Amino acid sequence: MSVKLRIVGLYYNNEIDYQSLAKPLVGKDGQAIASIKSLLDAAKTSNKDENVEAFTYARDTGGIQVFSVTFKEQFTAPISGITRCAGTYKMDDRLDAPGLPDLVWQYYITDATGKSVTVARTRKPDPQPGELRIKDFPDVEVLDGDSVIFRLVSILNGPSIESARAQRDPSK
Repeated sequence: MSVKLRIVGLYYNNEIDYQSLAKPLVGKDGQAIASIKSLLDAAKTSNKDENVEAFTYARDTGGIQVFSVTFKEQFTAPISGITRCAGTYKMDDRLDAPGLPDLVWQYYITDATGKSVTVARTRKPDPQPGELRIKDFPDVEVLDGDSVIFRLVSILNGPSIESARAQRDPSK
């Protein structure tokens, strides 16, 4: 039994065996399941790609902040086919940077057929108006054959400001 874990933009694509999980869970129907956190923890030590030297993630009390993947040798990006250099690839969230969009980790889960099962953002509104905090790992079941895909998405935290080049000429 296994689950696929992909981190878009970091070229990370791994299949994790349930047996490698420190604490495999059992669902209501007796089927083996995993949580998002247990999959990420297992991915740190269960890399099927021999070119991956290290996979890490960091979080605070609210949730995921950064993913990092280190490749031993150059490789070909799976979608674009472009050759990428060996080294560490790292992407961070960014919240509340004045004038810049927030960058937030989001994931979704698909079943073995590719059908969307769950879409969940890793942050949600804080009880205090105007403040946002990253949401901790929700209680989501990941089943055998599922895929978990993380993306770093951009969210505007205020109105867009048009550049002078994009503004329309009022005389036309």
